[in-house]
Amino acid sequence: MMSVLRRLSLITLCAVSFLLVSVPLAAQKKILVIDTQKTGWPAEAAAARKKFLDANGFVEGKNLNVVSYSVENDEAKATTLLTEELPKKYDVIVLNGTIPARAAKKVAYGKPQPFVFAGVTDPIGVGLIADFKNPPAANFTGVSFPVPVKSRLAFIKQVMPNIKKIGLIYADMPQSHSYKGWIDEALASDPSLKGIQVIYKMVPAFTGETGPQQMADAAKVYVKEIDSQVDLFISANDQMGVSKQFPMMVFQNATKPLCGLGRGDVMDGLGATIAIFPVFDTFGVQSGRMIAELLKGKKVSDLIPEWPKQNGVAFDLGKAKKFGISVPVGLLEMAGPNVVRAAK
Repeated sequence: MMSVLRRLSLITLCAVSFLLVSVPLAAQKKILVIDTQKTGWPAEAAAARKKFLDANGFVEGKNLNVVSYSVENDEAKATTLLTEELPKKYDVIVLNGTIPARAAKKVAYGKPQPFVFAGVTDPIGVGLIADFKNPPAANFTGVSFPVPVKSRLAFIKQVMPNIKKIGLIYADMPQSHSYKGWIDEALASDPSLKGIQVIYKMVPAFTGETGPQQMADAAKVYVKEIDSQVDLFISANDQMGVSKQFPMMVFQNATKPLCGLGRGDVMDGLGATIAIFPVFDTFGVQSGRMIAELLKGKKVSDLIPEWPKQNGVAFDLGKAKKFGISVPVGLLEMAGPNVVRAAK
């Protein structure tokens, strides 16, 4: 009798132990993250996303398994990667940037897996969503990348009220063509921007880790060509524009100021005089919230796509003085700590 009781106790203990071990494993969620590149804004967004998910009970290494890849601006690589990974049945797939988003549209649109994009320049043009007002019709939702074009041009005019000509050198990428179209539309439709002309030049798109440097090298010819014709250069809303190589190249080869695409273009001494930028932490927080909601059981159709909720401005007052720019006090107050003071 005692032997039977002992056996029953042992079986019960084993069963309880199995449950204690297996419940966390069964509850574990798995997400796939595909970055367009290793460095820059995806890294900042990832840190904010992780912090948000941790605070909301999804902790990597405990109840959350995160698999991450970078495709280094290579759409073919992203397409192959997604084709291989889709059968693994991730709970959520996260796409940081336009390149992986375009690949996902080709191979995964309308499939069961939920996708959250972040930092996609034109998710409507890519075909992921119809608008930012209604629930998504398919399996994609997320946060777009850019500061609205009209806001960027209005910011430039606030800083340089007499501006007439802007130089924009962009890479041959889908998001660049979308951005060019938005600029043309804004200039044609907004009376406050009347009189501003943009001189466009395009360079080939290069992929891989050396791609940003190759594109910046290709753009150098055009910077020198149109430098005398423009009042200001602006960084393109593409992989060349977000790189550190481009603003540094413009600073070294132009006699006109640059409006950068990110905070670091000014604050990290990369060469830009002014910048208006999406705060990349917001990509992480906003996309992190969407991921958490999906992991808790909501559907993609419950989550309306969003623009970035926070933008920032930055100024290098030393460079501004050099170019004869007087930054309005209100904008300096808006910039807060994002000001490089002129050397005395």
